Amino acid sequence: MGRTSFSTTGYGMTEREARRDACDDARDENGHQDGYSGDIQSSTYEESKCIVKPKPAKQCTVEHQNIGVTRKWETMFVISARCDFHGGELGWEKTKGAALKKAKELAIKHNKTMSIVIEKRLVGKGRDVASVSPKKSILGKWKFWGEARC
Repeated sequence: MGRTSFSTTGYGMTEREARRDACDDARDENGHQDGYSGDIQSSTYEESKCIVKPKPAKQCTVEHQNIGVTRKWETMFVISARCDFHGGELGWEKTKGAALKKAKELAIKHNKTMSIVIEKRLVGKGRDVASVSPKKSILGKWKFWGEARC
């Protein structure tokens, strides 16, 4: 077990992202050597310098979807687990009675409290009205150097 010098680059919008990128590349190159690869992921001392300044996107591209003229809205009773923080919808029904029946079955099956909420939803194809994407940003380039275990 010893030390060796290393020098590598990484890309990202921040120094932290660039370091993570450099570590991922080093792991791919050297394998997972339990912290003794002699590269950045096993570094005990390192410095960094930004070589290319990142440029975040300042504008967006909007793509409008053709949703047609006819829109039909339906009332739905949506069932989900009360403590589900992922917004996981477990089902829906068109009537409250049917939703209650299904929620009882799901409560027993999953051993969780179910929640039923009423919503209006656009029925059929073409529920998306637009997609908004950032225009291309330029990742920064950072140089990292230091000492690592090997």
